[in-house]
Amino acid sequence: MAKFPKSISRQDISERIVFFREHIASLTQTEFAAKAGVSARALQTYEQGTADVSSEFCKRAFDAFGLDPVWLLTGQGAPESQVGRGGAKPLAQIAYQAVDEAVSNSGQELTRAQKGWLVQAVYEHLVKSNGDLKKVDIPLLMRLRPV
Repeated sequence: MAKFPKSISRQDISERIVFFREHIASLTQTEFAAKAGVSARALQTYEQGTADVSSEFCKRAFDAFGLDPVWLLTGQGAPESQVGRGGAKPLAQIAYQAVDEAVSNSGQELTRAQKGWLVQAVYEHLVKSNGDLKKVDIPLLMRLRPV
């Protein structure tokens, strides 16, 4: 059984919103906000970590994009809800988790942009290797990431 973190960090939530919007939904803030039915200003405050994410935002993001509210708030599970997907683990989730683990194990600090680039690179390698994470050299990609 998954354990939930003892505290929910606004910064962690904001990073997950940005990651989902940029790397899974591939939308600008304005486009994402419009499709989710929230104001661009509200989305901006969530992404900056200056406001708590509302339950209404969680519901609207789930309805519009399948953004899993458990993943959004805790980081547990997959970014995209598995409802109706037959339980298949999305490559984006595999990439995100692999990068989290590699960064944690390396002890390096990455900016949001660097982490986003790395997740995108791992995701692209996963697509090319038919989902075989063993064929993705994450430490090499970490050395190649933009500064």
